[in-house]
Amino acid sequence: MGYRSVVQLVVVSDDKDLREIIIDDFRDLSKDAECSIDEDGLGIDESRWSYLSSEMRLLSEMHPSIILEAYRKGEEVDDFEVIYAFAGKIQSEYGVVEYGKFNITKLK
Repeated sequence: MGYRSVVQLVVVSDDKDLREIIIDDFRDLSKDAECSIDEDGLGIDESRWSYLSSEMRLLSEMHPSIILEAYRKGEEVDDFEVIYAFAGKIQSEYGVVEYGKFNITKLK
């Protein structure tokens, strides 16, 4: 069994019909998305997501004027990532957990 993740697709657009079209296109494009993302782009099940970056690039090429965001949460507690896609290009950023420094004045 491979490493599994839950992914949510966000289409940055005020046009509800366009969001639905793009999510449907993603579900048609990706076997993982078909099985694990619902009609609203929400992650409903884990999948291996072997080709998420390349699938996001392809989806972005299909809709080059729309910003797409895929939020991925892996099996490990500190494994989370967002993939931004626009005009056939992608940017991947991993999440970082950051804690505030100790401050004695905040003690209650």
